[in-house]
Amino acid sequence: MISLFGVWAAIAIHTGVGCAASSAGDLKIRLGDAGLASLQYHGEDLLSDGALGVQHVTLTGAGGQISDGDLKIIAAMVDAQSHKVKRTYSWGAVSCVYAVQGDRLNLRIGVQNTSDSTLSSIAIQPLELKFPQAPQGWVPNYVYLGANQGAPTVEYANYGSGALAVCNDDVVRPLVVGFPGRESLTVRPLLIATSSAGQMSSRLDPYLKRPVAPHSYDTYSISVRFGSASVTDAGLASDLLKKFAAKYPPTLRWKDRRSIGTLHLSTSEPDHHSATNPRGWFLDPAMDVKTPAGKEALRKRLLEYADNSIKVLKKMNAQGMITWDIEGQEYPHATSYIGDPRIVKEIAPEMDAMADAYFKRFHDAGLRTGVCVRPQQLSHTPAKTEQQDVTGTDKIVALLY
Repeated sequence: MISLFGVWAAIAIHTGVGCAASSAGDLKIRLGDAGLASLQYHGEDLLSDGALGVQHVTLTGAGGQISDGDLKIIAAMVDAQSHKVKRTYSWGAVSCVYAVQGDRLNLRIGVQNTSDSTLSSIAIQPLELKFPQAPQGWVPNYVYLGANQGAPTVEYANYGSGALAVCNDDVVRPLVVGFPGRESLTVRPLLIATSSAGQMSSRLDPYLKRPVAPHSYDTYSISVRFGSASVTDAGLASDLLKKFAAKYPPTLRWKDRRSIGTLHLSTSEPDHHSATNPRGWFLDPAMDVKTPAGKEALRKRLLEYADNSIKVLKKMNAQGMITWDIEGQEYPHATSYIGDPRIVKEIAPEMDAMADAYFKRFHDAGLRTGVCVRPQQLSHTPAKTEQQDVTGTDKIVALLY
């Protein structure tokens, strides 16, 4: 049994020459000459800035050369009848069609690459919201972004007098959608990006990519769903959750659903390390794993820990356990535990000599045993020791085997 962590979230349009409005119950919006001019729900104005804008563009030439796209707008268009805003640049164009559907604002964003280079990444801000009060649970500078990988993107904000959820309505292709980190909790831009590189979130896959080939076009379907303060994120996005579940039905055959214990033998906290216990075994800096007597004391303590853990697991009717850090935690966070038991002999020889006896205690007690495996590899360099990400399914599978 292996725990693979880390591989495991009414329109009114006004232009300079006329006005076209769209209303649907409690949601009302008005379009101006740069994007949204007004966004109201239940009479509350929730728009800080409605201009459609491009924040960043990266182009990759046929020879691999990388350059930033020019953000100077060379042409602008507003079609009041179709509720469409378009901005043209030297490398292509970005457009957004705004449509109200009940209490939902749909944004259909188009990206056109007219250049001979690949549009390798783009970040778009279709609007900036202002909340009457800070959304419940939000933290300054924290990102509320999803990448549409492993789960549908539903970024929720309950602002007291109401709630909204920003959703990526496409459950298949990757796309960064949500609110980037800002100090303000009441004013946040909405970000749409084809790559998480450079975005402010270590939670997102840094290798997410969605390029637009030369002379090609791509579209993103985003919705901002509104409701009362009593509506949860699942309530606002129930159709999207069902759509995702239908697209990705469960494939795991896991009949035994009893609990699994997690056992931790060490720590990366320096206060619990010492020259004689460099891997922080049992959080005891006084432990000496360098001498024969010290190693025997570690063995005794390890097996006593196993026996006590077995009692707890049995009392819980657990099916087994996962030992998180069989290699110890010699290095500071974010390396900390290694997640590669194959190299215990190399990096924790004192544990290598007793690990089999430790796991045998659990096995003999009728419990399943497992270890934590990380999708990274330990890298020792003259400059530092760190965990390096392993990308690509094939490489990760190869690492596990």
